[in-house]
Amino acid sequence: MPQTKTKITLLGIGLLSIIAVIYTVFIHNPANNVIRVEKAILDNGMEIYVVPYDRAPTVTHMIWYRIGGADEPNKKSGIAHLFEHLMFKATKNYPAGAFSQKVAELGGQHNAMTSQDFTVYYQRIPKQHLETVMSLEADRMVNLVLSEDDFQTEKNVVLEERSLRVDSNPQALANEQISARLYQDHPYSIPVIGWRDEIENMPYEAAQTFYQNYYVPDQAIMVVVGDTTLESVLELAKKHFGSIPARKAKRPDRPIIDFTKPLKEKPPLTFTDPRFQQSIWQHRTRLMPFTNENEREMAALTIGIQILGSGANSRLYSRLIRQDKTANYVNASLDPIGINAAEIRLFAIAKNNDDLAKMEQAIHEEVEQMRRSPPSKSEVSRAASVLASENLYAMDGQSDMAFNFGYSLVLGTELDDLTNYPKMLFRISPQEVQDAVSKHMDADQSVTAYLSPSE
Repeated sequence: MPQTKTKITLLGIGLLSIIAVIYTVFIHNPANNVIRVEKAILDNGMEIYVVPYDRAPTVTHMIWYRIGGADEPNKKSGIAHLFEHLMFKATKNYPAGAFSQKVAELGGQHNAMTSQDFTVYYQRIPKQHLETVMSLEADRMVNLVLSEDDFQTEKNVVLEERSLRVDSNPQALANEQISARLYQDHPYSIPVIGWRDEIENMPYEAAQTFYQNYYVPDQAIMVVVGDTTLESVLELAKKHFGSIPARKAKRPDRPIIDFTKPLKEKPPLTFTDPRFQQSIWQHRTRLMPFTNENEREMAALTIGIQILGSGANSRLYSRLIRQDKTANYVNASLDPIGINAAEIRLFAIAKNNDDLAKMEQAIHEEVEQMRRSPPSKSEVSRAASVLASENLYAMDGQSDMAFNFGYSLVLGTELDDLTNYPKMLFRISPQEVQDAVSKHMDADQSVTAYLSPSE
C-alpha cells in the first residue's frame, strides 16, 4: 500500500538563490516501487516538480497554466483554446512553426491541451535535448508575437475544428446542451472550444489581454518526468525561466455551485438525428468536487459506481446485456471534472429502439437497489482491487505519470492525497458505499437525455 514521507531540504545561500523552497516526497506505490517526487519554487512563483525515472534516456516536460475555459471573460468563450493555437506562432526569436519543427528534428513529440481548468503544453524528448524545449517554452511564455493576421487565421482554424468535431457530430451537440442544462449559470456550462458566434466575433485585443494576464510564471507548474535529476532541471529552470518577472496573477472569481439547490425542473432533453444508428440514453449528475475533506467519501462513491456499471462484472452489464438483453452497451463512471464539480455519468445504447424505455427502467431499478442496501463485501473488494490496479498502471509510464501528477497538482490535490488513494480504497466498507451512492445519486442534480435516430 502507498506510504508517503516528506523531507525538507535547505539550500545554501550561494547555491541557486532563486529557489524559494525545495522538498522531496518519497512515494511507495502498490507495486512496492519507490517514486521520488521533488519540488522547488522559483522566486517568481513558478513551481517545479521532478520525478527521476531512468527506464529510458528520455524525459517528458510539461508546462501547466492555471487557466482554462471556465476562466474566460463573458461572451468570449473559446479564447483559452484559441490561445493554445496561438502559442505555436512566431516569437521575437523564432518564426511561426519553429517550435514544432525543432522538436521533430530532435526526435521528440509534442502537443497541447485545454480544459475547463487548465492549459498544458508538453514534449517527450531525448534527455540531452531537455534544455532546448525548456528554452522554447520560456521564450513563448514572454516573447510571443501576436499579430492580427495570425489571430484571424487561428480563429478560422478553430471554427473549422468546431465544424468537424462538434457541429457535424450529433452526440457532441447533445453533450453541449446537456452541460448547459446541468451547470446553467456556471462556466462549466460553456464548451471549452467555445460557442460559434462568440468565436466569430472574438476581438483581437482579447488575445493580447489573455496572454498578458495569465501566461506568467506564477500561474505555471513545470512537471518533468524521466532520466534527469532535480539539480539538473533547476539549473535549466533558473537559466531560462528565472528572469521572467511574476505578475501576481490569479484565476478570475467563479460563481459557486449550490449543490443543495435543485436544478430547475425541466423535461428530459430529446435529440433526434438520422446519424444516430441506435437509441442512446444518458444521465448526468453533478456533485461536489473532490477535496481533501471528502476524499474518503469520494473513494466510496467511486467503488459504488464501479460496482454499478463499470465493466463486464458490473450490475448494469449483468442486468441489461446478459439478463434482459435490452442493451448493446452500458457504462457508469465518476468523472472528477475539475475545481468546481464532479459528475456521475450513466450511458447506455439500446439493442433496439423499442427497448429504450425498458432499458431505462432497469437502470433506475439497479440504482435504487444500490441506494437501499449496501453491496456485498466481495463486490466492494473486487471493485477496490480493480481501481487500485488502474491507479498503479497510471504510474507505470513516463508520460502517463507526468500527466497524472500535473493534472492533480493544477487542480490543487496534494501529493500525499494522490498517493494514499489506493490504500484508502481497501478500507472502504459496504455501508460507506451505500451512504455515498444514496447521497450523491440525486435526481435533483441530474439531467436525462434521449438520443434517437430519425427517419
